[in-house]
This record gives sequence, structure tokens and C-alpha cells, in this order.
Amino acid sequence: MIGAGAARPLPSHDAGMSPLATRDIDPSELTAEPVRAALDHWRALAADGRLPSRRDLDPASLGPALLPHVMLVDVIGRPPAFAHRLIGSHVTERLGRDYTGRRFEDCGYGDSLPAIRQAYERCVETGRPNAGRGLGRWADRDWLAYEIARMPLARDGATVDMIFAAIAFMPAEPGEAALMPG
Repeated sequence: MIGAGAARPLPSHDAGMSPLATRDIDPSELTAEPVRAALDHWRALAADGRLPSRRDLDPASLGPALLPHVMLVDVIGRPPAFAHRLIGSHVTERLGRDYTGRRFEDCGYGDSLPAIRQAYERCVETGRPNAGRGLGRWADRDWLAYEIARMPLARDGATVDMIFAAIAFMPAEPGEAALMPG
């Protein structure tokens, strides 16, 4: 199920959130099955050389295994601002909160906000998917490893106005969290 998200105050970065440590990876390096499946789906939709639109994303074709990992992010204006339009239940359950309807600046991303914005901005600027792998800790939760792919969508087939993202969280490997700040 994809979260509908009632607005509620979110903890700030100072309330126990640690910065994300993400490194860019080539999308071909993705190993998390739901993230790879989302990228494959996007590539099939973009096969004609035009960027797919939000209308092209049929939830039934994404299937129940992928939907919980999906996020849709609105691209607002230029330079772009970003707002979470839709967030899958895998994401909200792992983070312990639902950012649906919130601009990135209102999500308590703290010191991680510039890196998060930069990855989404790169997707808008290039009109190409990008991917990342990293570690993060949200509020009082354990460190989680994750993979994410961000894929551009465009109503007109060219101007990115939304980003289709998929993310998969998994427990951090022993020793990974010890290398992280916070």
C-alpha cells in the first residue's frame, strides 16, 4: 500500500537523525531487486527515446512487490524545488514516518539535504536516471543500508516535471555503521 500521509511534526536532524552517507553508482550496479525492476520498467517506458510521463506508470503493471518501494517526487519550478507526492509503505515503515505532501526542506533531512537535492537536481538536469547506494539512520532506528534509483518523468516527453524513484532498505552489514558519523 502506498502511504497517504497525514501531516505531523517531524523530528529535526538534531533529534537523533544521522547524515546519510551515499555514493553515486552506475544504475547497472544496482543489486536490490525492487530497485532494478523499477529501472527496467522505466527503461521499457522510455524505449521510444521520449521520457515517460506519470500517466505511463500503471500501478497494476508495477505489481505488488514493487509498489511499496516506489516514490513519486514533484519537480516544482526552476531552479527546482522537490516535494514528495507519493511514498510506498516499505519506505514509510523503514523511516518510521511518512513524508507524503512535504517539500524536501520540511522533511528533517538536516545535513543530508544538500546531497539529496543534488541527486534529484542531476536527474532533472540530465533527463537520465541516476542511482546511489549508502547508509542512513533515522531517529531512533538502527543503521540501514539502501539502494535508490531516480528516474525522470515528463508530461511533454522532454521537460522533467516529476521523478519516479524506487528505494530498498536492508540491514547494514556488520562494521558498516561503525564507519558512519553520529
